[in-house]
Amino acid sequence: MFFACILCALVSCNKDEGEGGTASVSGYIYKVVHASDDYSLSVDTVPAAKHDVFIYYGNDKAVGNDVETGPDGYFKFNYLTKGKYKVFAYSTYDSGLKEAEMREVNVSRGEDASVGIIYVHEGKAYGTSVIKGKVTVNYFLKIDGDYIRDTEGKAVDYPAGDVRVSIMRKGENVVLDDVRTSFDGTFAFQRLPKGEYTVCVYSASERMWQLYDENIQEAKTVDVTIDEIGKVYETGTIKIIEIK
Repeated sequence: MFFACILCALVSCNKDEGEGGTASVSGYIYKVVHASDDYSLSVDTVPAAKHDVFIYYGNDKAVGNDVETGPDGYFKFNYLTKGKYKVFAYSTYDSGLKEAEMREVNVSRGEDASVGIIYVHEGKAYGTSVIKGKVTVNYFLKIDGDYIRDTEGKAVDYPAGDVRVSIMRKGENVVLDDVRTSFDGTFAFQRLPKGEYTVCVYSASERMWQLYDENIQEAKTVDVTIDEIGKVYETGTIKIIEIK
């Protein structure tokens, strides 16, 4: 009996990570919401209520347990033995793809170990970037059959409102999206993944290219490379020519 007690004590002392102890692991989950239609890529961070949190015991490949956060985003795993644990929650892309946000913690016997705050991300703009810019227009007037620059022959650039702007993959002719500029000539394409893009702005009238000067293009293009997500890329000002 004496040796059996010693054996049990030794087994208890060398118990693998998992349940059956007096330690715990706690923390908070905060949700970072990446809203759509916000061209500055600003976010709203709030406590993640009723969010699933998972734990790995030691080097186990299978999830050991899961709990749900409270209204303030707080969670706690109780009755753990001493050892190493991995706690995680999922961020979710608009496509439905999930990505684990994980923290590791070493726990002593009887300790309430904290992993602090784990931030999870969601929203239509999560994992994407924005390309934005401005379009200005220089008008030509038709006077006595000739086309001359507006304002006594001077090149005057006005904000180009309600002008179509398209975007495509660089080297391809398939339009991914097109928008209209606002009254001040600004435009933006959102929810773009990494890649090389071409932004194309068309004149409202192709007659300028056909009738005035064959060197005047019917469209202006700007290439933009997105190499980071969560970033706003600028095309700068794109100038076009129109007949007034």
